[in-house]
Amino acid sequence: DRWRLIGAVQRDDVLQLVTHPTRLGLCLLQRLLDQGNADALVAAMCERRSVPITLVDLLIDPTFSTRLGAMTVVEKTAEHDRELAAHVIEPLWLHFDQVSDTVRGDILYLIGQVGDRSHLALLRTVLDGPFGDEVKEAAREATEELDPDAEEAPERLPARD
Repeated sequence: DRWRLIGAVQRDDVLQLVTHPTRLGLCLLQRLLDQGNADALVAAMCERRSVPITLVDLLIDPTFSTRLGAMTVVEKTAEHDRELAAHVIEPLWLHFDQVSDTVRGDILYLIGQVGDRSHLALLRTVLDGPFGDEVKEAAREATEELDPDAEEAPERLPARD
């Protein structure tokens, strides 16, 4: 594999890339996305069947354009390997209570796009929790993605047996 690094490259980022390609430094990962290398990143993730741990940091970044680039990587990965893309859900969920409602909405969107029915319990937590209308609406939409047979816009999902 070949990576072309442009700009001021941190020594530690290069060492991480060479020795642990799944541990891409945050700055390096951001730079790859900013330079339009999302497809190369997706290909590397799919080939190695691994997601860089720093991708989650970009998925919760307060800057929309940063989140959008990272979300695009996850969505493109899901086109090739949905199970691999779903690896971001658990680490994202760990940040759910600490991020803004806008970021929460993006997290819920990704759950709907790359998750499966096993993630309905997370969505139920939001629908039953002390969250605003916009966050709950995002949870309802994600629920509909994962369970199209669910009621049109459930306020509360039925308990699982």
